[in-house]
Amino acid sequence: MSFDFSTPRTSISSDPDYGVPSVQTAVVHDIAGEIRPLGARWSRLLMFSLLTATNAILWISFAPIQGQAAQYYNTSNTGINILSTSFLALYLPGSLLAATLMSKHGLRYCMVWGALMNSIAGWIRYVSAMPALQDGPEWLPYTVLLTGQCVAAIAQPLFTNAPTVVSVEWFATEERDIATTIAALFNLIGNAAGQVLPPLLVTVPDGTGMDTLLLIQAILASFGGILTFTFFRDRPANIFPSRIAKMKAREKARVRHESQRLAALSEEVDGMGAAVLELGGAADLGVSEVWVIQNLSIG
Repeated sequence: MSFDFSTPRTSISSDPDYGVPSVQTAVVHDIAGEIRPLGARWSRLLMFSLLTATNAILWISFAPIQGQAAQYYNTSNTGINILSTSFLALYLPGSLLAATLMSKHGLRYCMVWGALMNSIAGWIRYVSAMPALQDGPEWLPYTVLLTGQCVAAIAQPLFTNAPTVVSVEWFATEERDIATTIAALFNLIGNAAGQVLPPLLVTVPDGTGMDTLLLIQAILASFGGILTFTFFRDRPANIFPSRIAKMKAREKARVRHESQRLAALSEEVDGMGAAVLELGGAADLGVSEVWVIQNLSIG
């Protein structure tokens, strides 16, 4: 069953004064899709779940092999604990970044940046375990490793703060609870996987196998990044999972077209002011007249 939630259709007519579509007709033209479920919603949820699980793996993977990691990176157990604590310390700046990206650019932009930061973090961590770096200064491998952890830590709120957004944009009202639960649950699944798998690959006290572990994690992060960049979208095109999603999209379109209209109006007024100033100069207008014209054009 579909619902007609649009205002009566009108053709897009240009404003005779400013040459841009009126806000109402432009919004009706942009937001005219039907309301129905879309099968792709589950694949988008799966992509998001992979991203948040991967980030959780990057967070906790050194906790179950603390002793081996401390020996491998020539640091103390406290130094290894800092790798996990960095996620807590950087959660606030990461949340500010997530809120800014989400409000200004939308869900896809957030997910692409989060996936990119996951991938960068994964490969930086792998570089820290390469033999060439291990043969250098003692402090260098751990410093590189901590840098990778901090990149992943800043990305964490991009995922942990987004499950409700994914469910609103892609799922019908009656499905949102289960979608939000699945999205949040995969962060815990990633946390569990990050504690179970490392001891299976790093089995000896000197940390042999650390490079293999970090390589697998980097490949997993890159795979999620490729999927996200290629397939993830803000919302379905011309199809809305619910009335609320359609209302939200319509409001965004209204604000966007209103901004375009105001920008066109500003350019028109500026142009008129410049033309009047030229005429005023030719006619030797007084200082007071020119000042009034300048202020009118700026305002």
